[in-house]
Amino acid sequence: MALLFAGNAALSIYHSGVEWKIFAGPSDCSGPLSSASSMDDFMKQLQSVKVVRCDEPTLRVLGLTLANWNVVITAALAWAATMGAVRSR
Repeated sequence: MALLFAGNAALSIYHSGVEWKIFAGPSDCSGPLSSASSMDDFMKQLQSVKVVRCDEPTLRVLGLTLANWNVVITAALAWAATMGAVRSR
């Protein structure tokens, strides 16, 4: 469990870095596309899809973005899981 939480914290650090413009984010941050039955339908769908930006947080709670909170929470959970594993030995 500690490794899973630590991995999640690492991914959250990357996401936080993208939001703070420390790291370059993925170039394909976009919403899901459903399959279109024809090329015309596909072109119409492309016109109406709103791209969700990975580098601009939409919500802050107490000054931190959700990715920042994910770092804090998963790092604490990784620490707690590690301490639990050490004490159970």
